[in-house]
Amino acid sequence: MLAQRMTHNFCAMVCATIYNWEKIQSANGEYARLMMRKNIADPGEPIGVVLSATKTIWLPVKQQPLFEFFMNEQMRSHWDVLSNNGVMQPTVHISKGQNFGNIISLFSANGDDSNANQNNQLILKDTFTDATGSLLVYALVDSLAMNVMMNGGNSSSVSVLPYGIAIVPDC
Repeated sequence: MLAQRMTHNFCAMVCATIYNWEKIQSANGEYARLMMRKNIADPGEPIGVVLSATKTIWLPVKQQPLFEFFMNEQMRSHWDVLSNNGVMQPTVHISKGQNFGNIISLFSANGDDSNANQNNQLILKDTFTDATGSLLVYALVDSLAMNVMMNGGNSSSVSVLPYGIAIVPDC
């Protein structure tokens, strides 16, 4: 349920039409969109200001090789600062079907130990791929909260701020 909620929240935020997105131009002339809102009551998110950012880019790469690049945990430190400059060690993999890319995974970061706070964090990953596109969604999850959930506890109060990548094939 936590992975499903995480992915739902990611999609809801990226597609958020009820919130005002602000178009920001960077120094190189490219655009990104930012949205800020305040969470005061949802126990499934951190209380306070929630900032969302989205950027659309075209890459001259087919969908499947790009998806495989992002699925390769050996490459993760090249694009994800939360990997703590190290390889993500898989803890749990749960298949969501016959396709190799449709899985829920839990990882621990084994990077440099400069941030002791990250040692109490796990990364939850929910991925989906088919001919219509691919979705990779991640969130930091407290290891104590994950232990409670894996022993039958309720996931609804576990706070997650998802981030991710949506890959849409070139039409």
